[in-house]
Parts: sequence; structure tokens; C-alpha cells
Amino acid sequence: MVAVTQGTWEQTRIFCNVKGSSLQCLSDPERKSYKDFGIDRGSLSAVLGPRVLLKGFRAAAHGHFIGRIVGDEFQLSGTFIVDKGIVRFAYYSKDASDNPSVKMLLSEIEKLSLLR
Repeated sequence: MVAVTQGTWEQTRIFCNVKGSSLQCLSDPERKSYKDFGIDRGSLSAVLGPRVLLKGFRAAAHGHFIGRIVGDEFQLSGTFIVDKGIVRFAYYSKDASDNPSVKMLLSEIEKLSLLR
């Protein structure tokens, strides 16, 4: 698994170390991979709209807080499952709070393993 951030290499290294992740982390401050994968920039409502704020308050209530924003604060995210160089699953976030569930991702991975 790979995580791509829009921070510098040093910012990405610190982020991944703090998260204690076993992910391989890559830095893309020019956001070339975001453009290559067709991941859009969001509008003001996609970044600060009611849905985003509500999810943010819920996360904060559980002790999860947003850190300092690095890069383009309007850049939305995407989640992809790539197998042997082929994108098998693509999820494009509609706003800053929109991410696929772990259940959804595991289901997609299971579907791929059944095709083998």
C-alpha cells in the first residue's frame, strides 16, 4: 500500500512517522499524480461545507483532529486499488470528509482475490 501526500518529502516523512503507518509514503508537492489520476480540486463548500464541518466535529469528539494543512487546501483526495499496474478500483472524494470505508475497500480487495 502507498500513501501519496502533497507535502514535501520531509513533511511526508514526519506525517507517516507520526501516524505510525506501515504504508510506503510518497511526496508529490506539485500534485502531478493527483492530476494524472483526475482528482479534482474542491469548491469552498467541498472544503468547509456543512457535511464537512459536521464530520469534523464528530471526529474531534472522538479525539481526532485535523493537523496543519500542507499544500493546496482545496485539493480533494482519491483512493485507488492498483493491481499489476491496472487501476481496479477508484474512489474520488466528493468533499474533504468523503472517504471510502474500510469495509468497502476490503470488499473490493476480496473481489479481486476471487478473480485470481
